[in-house]
Amino acid sequence: MRVMVHWTIHPDKRHDVFAGFAAMDLDDYKNQPGPTITTVGRWHDLISGTGVVIFETDDMEALGQVLMLWHGVCDFKMATAMTDEEAHEVCKKHAAGS
Repeated sequence: MRVMVHWTIHPDKRHDVFAGFAAMDLDDYKNQPGPTITTVGRWHDLISGTGVVIFETDDMEALGQVLMLWHGVCDFKMATAMTDEEAHEVCKKHAAGS
């Protein structure tokens, strides 16, 4: 399952988060989620202190553990994420049943 996670850095923590991120080894950061989670990609909006990451996993406990590492400095919103093809099939089936 793909999970889209939107984050918002707490305004009073932005400086600390940016400094901490700048000091991280990116290879370690990319491996942070662990073996049961694949990071599809991350996108950052540094000006607003927000961003989005797409994970692929069936291990929601492991995903929760990863997000808990950041929950003291970020708020999260999560949703499932579908490809165009997957969403198209769902919409076709829904429209056919309407």
